[in-house]
Amino acid sequence: MQMRGLSQTIAVMMIILAMIALNFGSALGQIEETATSAGDDEHTATPTPTSTETSTGTATGSETPTLTEIAPSTPTPTETTTLFPTTRATPTVTRTASYDQVYGALPPDPVLEDPHMPGELVVKLKTQGLDFSAALPGIPLRSMEELSLPLTYLLKIPDRYLTAALELLDSHPQVAYAEPNFLAQTLEVIPNDPWYPDEWGLRAIGATAAWEISTGTAGVTIAIVDTGVAFSHPDLAGKLIAGYDFVNDDTSADDDNGHGTHVAGIAAAISNNGAGVSGVSWGAMIMPVKCLAHDGYGSYADVANGIMYAADNGADIINLSLGGSGTSATLQSAVEYAYAHGAVLVGASGNTGSSVVDIPARYPEVIAVSAMTSSYQVAGFSNYGAEVDFTAPGVSILSTYPASTVAYDSGTSMAAPFVSGAIAVIMDATGITSPMGIYWLLADNARDISPAGWDARSGYGLVRLDYALGIEPPTPTPTQAPEEEESPPTQVVYGSSGRVLFSTTPTTTLTLTVTHTRTGGQGTPTTTVTVTPTHTHTATPTPTQVGDADNPPFDVSVLVPCYGIAIILAGVAMFIYAWRLKRSTRAEEKP
Repeated sequence: MQMRGLSQTIAVMMIILAMIALNFGSALGQIEETATSAGDDEHTATPTPTSTETSTGTATGSETPTLTEIAPSTPTPTETTTLFPTTRATPTVTRTASYDQVYGALPPDPVLEDPHMPGELVVKLKTQGLDFSAALPGIPLRSMEELSLPLTYLLKIPDRYLTAALELLDSHPQVAYAEPNFLAQTLEVIPNDPWYPDEWGLRAIGATAAWEISTGTAGVTIAIVDTGVAFSHPDLAGKLIAGYDFVNDDTSADDDNGHGTHVAGIAAAISNNGAGVSGVSWGAMIMPVKCLAHDGYGSYADVANGIMYAADNGADIINLSLGGSGTSATLQSAVEYAYAHGAVLVGASGNTGSSVVDIPARYPEVIAVSAMTSSYQVAGFSNYGAEVDFTAPGVSILSTYPASTVAYDSGTSMAAPFVSGAIAVIMDATGITSPMGIYWLLADNARDISPAGWDARSGYGLVRLDYALGIEPPTPTPTQAPEEEESPPTQVVYGSSGRVLFSTTPTTTLTLTVTHTRTGGQGTPTTTVTVTPTHTHTATPTPTQVGDADNPPFDVSVLVPCYGIAIILAGVAMFIYAWRLKRSTRAEEKP
């Protein structure tokens, strides 16, 4: 009987152990699956977007867009500036006796000479520890804020007590000084010309901020070598000086096409006169030089004569919003002559979307300008190449047009006079007049709109007049050539049981850094390309073993079912052994 009870007990224990083993194997599998899922989420790599240089535009083909005449009207203001909040904070300090009760009623504070924040004053102490409540008896102190300057505080009180508080603090022995919290504002000059709000290009080059420093001077002359300039236009007539017509061989360089008038208005229209449009340089004079006929075409010989005339007659800047595809020694000689005489030449890169810059902008002595859209992309029609120096607004540009009107036009012809006008303001503000000095001042302060550094479509970037005059100068980003690096190996991540969770595959992205320089004056441009490899790992879950096919990592989880089966078999064997032992015992007990 004892043997029978023992065998039953052993059998029950074996069955319990088998069930525990099976449950343990199932739980371990769930834990492994959870670890795999968590590992995948934690190590999933997000691919880095690849920047692709694109160019868009609204005009294609040659530069002959339809011009729309627009009657001036009074624009609706689009910007409202709030200098300070209209509501004030609730007082945080209350007093039993007000200043009025102690010293008598105060008259309203007189208006201070300079604009200031109402009820705010800045106090600098000689030594730490002043009790402002005691120093300002009867004046409600709404708040006190310690500034970054040592021993300097910003106090807020009701505005009508400001004068009284300043007098009390000025006479206090612990106070170094007390002053109102004066107001600062943006340095912008907004002209009152009715069409200014529609001239997005002026704001794009930072003209409004630059005008606070200089709006240009009559001592700088811009020669417009083009179709002439409309003498009677009210936004141009007062700025024209003597010029010449090389098409008709006379001194009346009047415009019979409209192109030259549009270009002249962008560079230097009369501004802030309550009429028409605004030009980049308010003060510069305009020299009309007609080299293109009424249909917009002209010979290289006439253009060369026009450039020579402008240089000989004192033009500081020569704007060349024209071009052709043929290389000409005659035209190149005229360009070199003007450059040697100190004139800054600015040319349009061309409007066919070609990778070849037009003549004369292709010559190294000419600043070549591409056209930019209002979304800060180089226009699709704009020619590009190694000779491009800068970009400027050139799509949907509003400017002067014959018959005393204004019109929109697009093209690199519109971009070039933005640069010419900016140079005229820079000459007045800085005194720099040499072609090389102007060139590198613009290059050092251009705004990148494409890949960092020089590129074939935008050159050094968008010309910024405000940056060139020291307003918000750009912070250069240092670049350093990377050391040579081998491609990183594939990485494998294992779970706690030794099972492979996932592998990561290395991806290499090459970043091109282009450095564009000129040598020998403005010289022939050279380009240096630096390749920067960037390695990223993308995590990929895998159901297969990764590693040595002959010796893969051992997965211990496969042993869990074996443990359970072994325990079950051991239990069955012990049960059979107990049953046989029982039978033999009964056989021995029989008589």
